Amino acid sequence: MEKNKKRRAEKTYRSYAYWGLAFLSLATVFFLLLLTFGILLETRYSGGSPINWIFFYFGLATLVGSLLLAFLFYWLRSRMKSEQSASFGYFSKPTFVYTSSAFSKTVRKLSNTKKKKIGDGIVACLNIKGINSDILNFYGVQEVKEINSIAYDCIASQFQDPGKYSFGFSSMNCFLLYTKSIDAELFEHQLRDLGDQIGNKVAARGKIGSLTVLFGSCPLRECQNVDEAIDHAMLASKYNAMNRFSSAVAPFSKDQMSLSNGERELPSDILRAIKEEQFQIFYQPKFNLRTNRFYGAEALVRWNHPTRGLLPPSFFIPFSERAGLIVDLDHYIYEHALRDLSKWENGGERLVKLSINLSRRTVYDEGLLDFLSSTADRFGVEHKWLDIELTESLAARDAAFLYQLVSKIKGLSMATSIDDFGVGYSSFNSLKKLPFDTLKIDKSFIDDIEVDKKSRDIVQAIISLSHSLGIWTIAEGVETEKQVTLLKGMGLDAVQGYYYSRPLNSFEFQRFLKSNPFETPLEKGEKK
Repeated sequence: MEKNKKRRAEKTYRSYAYWGLAFLSLATVFFLLLLTFGILLETRYSGGSPINWIFFYFGLATLVGSLLLAFLFYWLRSRMKSEQSASFGYFSKPTFVYTSSAFSKTVRKLSNTKKKKIGDGIVACLNIKGINSDILNFYGVQEVKEINSIAYDCIASQFQDPGKYSFGFSSMNCFLLYTKSIDAELFEHQLRDLGDQIGNKVAARGKIGSLTVLFGSCPLRECQNVDEAIDHAMLASKYNAMNRFSSAVAPFSKDQMSLSNGERELPSDILRAIKEEQFQIFYQPKFNLRTNRFYGAEALVRWNHPTRGLLPPSFFIPFSERAGLIVDLDHYIYEHALRDLSKWENGGERLVKLSINLSRRTVYDEGLLDFLSSTADRFGVEHKWLDIELTESLAARDAAFLYQLVSKIKGLSMATSIDDFGVGYSSFNSLKKLPFDTLKIDKSFIDDIEVDKKSRDIVQAIISLSHSLGIWTIAEGVETEKQVTLLKGMGLDAVQGYYYSRPLNSFEFQRFLKSNPFETPLEKGEKK
């Protein structure tokens, strides 16, 4: 079985490392004995024989050689683990499985692929529909790990012969499979059985009623190299996913490539945009209705595309989430917002608290807290100037996880907000249990308050209950003076929207703060 083979390899390399350490220990003892013997000789034959120095240098050479040997064994063992083990964060238990790069190397070996000659066999991709979105959002990261572990066990039990099959795991959260056989019909039958087995085992746990397992396949002979076959299989697994039944296998075709050409180019375009800093951060001011001063701003992203002009988030955010690039984009926004904040402080500009949104995928990133803290420290930004916004849907779907996360963020001396309140499934009961600092009422509730009494009653109830829980409340999407008047009469704390300002770039934002028609002039001696 391939799993046992990997464990045997792990055990072998571990024994190498242990032998290296044992050899180092013996060499150290040998060196000390030689050194002692040399000292005795020096004492016995004072002033003459150089034999003690011969022993000394011989022992020193042995020690250095032993250190290099031990380092070599350790490096070999580390390399073996890095090539054969995917991140443990994807599974509910320690799992040794080929990464996509190691999988590609194994396929080249099994298929006898050379530089100018492609081998035989078929590559497939197992893609669980919604594992990076709906399943993650509704059931949490632990359920994703459980599903991945179940899928791994099913694959390992069905594809046991290491001379005929191989499988790996991609960082895109999908499994890669290879068969040396060129019988596409037989392999397709095996894949359908595998999909049914995974779906049945997940359903038997009782947490998820049904699971949609989709496959894409591509023969090596139809591609120029193994990596291209892997890319085509991954594309086929996602093709027409909304209209396919579970365990369906979609062979790759050029039609899929042409129909998805625009989306296929977007990942490289987005990565290039991040590298070339084409994404631009804009800031929409937040107005305190009690002090009549702007106290904060929300950081928003736009894509300054070299040929298409300034693109809104709706153009690239959804695809970034589906393509697994949203974490990179979130990191980019956070870093550039903090860079602007640092420039404002160093330039003697007015500072306000910045609200920065995090996507659902980024929230589950294991290194999130370290990233938030270390980045702020790197730019010299005090944590008190940062407000981390999380979506309301998380509150209902993973309240226990979110409680721990919010508490840890607050432990970093950063504020937290719940965004788009009212459009998802949150209840005030769950809100009561979560230590948010600010609640943002969604624009959909504000749009009708001028003409609809029910909308006004709902907004009033949200404000009153939030205040009873000690939560600061702000309305977003405010566009008219009448809306501001009504909200102020309801006791709302703050507003944000086009009535005060559209989102502004860094320079325009600071210029707006210096001169605008909304703020009450500062009293003498009052700080900005």
